[in-house]
Amino acid sequence: MKIKKYLPVILAMILALMVGYVVDRPAFTESGMPTYGIEFDSQQWKNGTDRRKGAMAGDLIENDTLIGADTAKVQQLLGPADRQFRNLYFYRLNKGQTLSPGGDAWSYDLIVGFDSLDRVAAVNLRD
Repeated sequence: MKIKKYLPVILAMILALMVGYVVDRPAFTESGMPTYGIEFDSQQWKNGTDRRKGAMAGDLIENDTLIGADTAKVQQLLGPADRQFRNLYFYRLNKGQTLSPGGDAWSYDLIVGFDSLDRVAAVNLRD
């Protein structure tokens, strides 16, 4: 059969794709947040691109950096929010993901939620 002739080539191609996937994908934290090896830094966040912010988002969330902080502290660390709605601050970021190679970046929001005492109760990502 011709399949036996091409089987080693097909298996090699599948293995190459699997290895490429493992090498290229980001690491994930225990909570499932992607981490790209960049620790949160307030100055880099405030002065950085949306992509730079996206690279720090996993560390910011995983380490509960903002939990319990008041609105003034959040603005000191992250700068002014891109949008506000009631007790939520929205910060736009880019995790480097696209719908197609060479396509536009998929946009995300870091959402900072405040409780009734104006303290951070939750921080999440939303696309």
